[in-house]
Amino acid sequence: MSGRHTDLAFWREHRDVIFHGEFMPLEPQNSFPAVLARTDEKLLVGIFAKTVIRLPETLPAHILIVNATCMGQVVLQADADHGTWSMKVHSCTGELARESEVKISTGVTCLDTPPSGYINLCQISG
Repeated sequence: MSGRHTDLAFWREHRDVIFHGEFMPLEPQNSFPAVLARTDEKLLVGIFAKTVIRLPETLPAHILIVNATCMGQVVLQADADHGTWSMKVHSCTGELARESEVKISTGVTCLDTPPSGYINLCQISG
């Protein structure tokens, strides 16, 4: 597919966390603007409205953040330093938009991402 990642390919690759992960809907009082699913190896975050995602205290080595909004940024809040992560940002069609490294530290981390795109984070150091 020459670097493109279809919806079905994403679903197939991450069905472990989608079907078998611990499901954690967030903020029911705000109509669930985000949901998390987690296994020991992976955390999947789906964001559906403008909100700050409070990360769990402990994180697996792989995080996927799906920006299902029309906004160009997602905001994470951490209560601890989680080290350095390799970041791949993908467009809504799955094309790689950019690669970089990001530190997830105590406080707020803002990540630029295309609307309806997703971020793939892999821990480098903790």
